[in-house]
Amino acid sequence: MGDPKTDRERQREVFLGQRLEPLGLSLSELCETTRMHLHEYARFMLVAAKEPSASWGTAVIRLSSAIEAEVKSAVEDIDMLKSGIANLTLGQIVKFFRRLKVDCQPGWESLQARTQDADFFVDVLPTELGRLNRIRVETDSAHGKLDGRKATADDGELAWQVLARVLPPLCREHHALRGFRG
Repeated sequence: MGDPKTDRERQREVFLGQRLEPLGLSLSELCETTRMHLHEYARFMLVAAKEPSASWGTAVIRLSSAIEAEVKSAVEDIDMLKSGIANLTLGQIVKFFRRLKVDCQPGWESLQARTQDADFFVDVLPTELGRLNRIRVETDSAHGKLDGRKATADDGELAWQVLARVLPPLCREHHALRGFRG
C-alpha cells in the first residue's frame, strides 16, 4: 500500500488532468500559483463536495484565484500591464482591462504589439471575469465574507465554465509572449 499523501496527490492530478484535457491543457502548462489553487480545488471536489452540507465557496475561491494567477502570469512580460494589475482584486482587474483600450493608450498599444489577440484582454476576459466576480459578490465565496447566500454546486460549475473560457487563450498568449521575449 502506498503513502496516503502521495495517493491523494495522485488522485488530484488525475482529476485535474481529466478536467483540463478537454480544454486542450495540462497542469504543466500553467503557472505554479495556478496549479496550487487548482490542487486545492481538486481537494475540495474529491472530498468536501461529496458532503451534502458543503459550501462551494471554497471551489469558487480556488477557481477565481487560479484564474487571477494565470492572468497575472500571462501579462508578466508586458511591464505596463504587470504593474497595472499586480495588486488588484478580481473586480479591479475587470475594470482595468475594460478601460485599458480607452484610458491607457500606451498599454493598449503594447498589448496589441505583443499578443496574438489583444481584443481577448479587453472584451472576452473582462466579461468572463465579471461573471466570476458576480458569483463571488452574491455568495459567501469572497475571502472573509460572512453575508450572501451559500455558494452551490451550480456556482462552482459556473466558475469552472469561466475558467474553461479564459484559461486556454491565456495560456496561448503566455506562450506567445514567452516566445516574443526570445
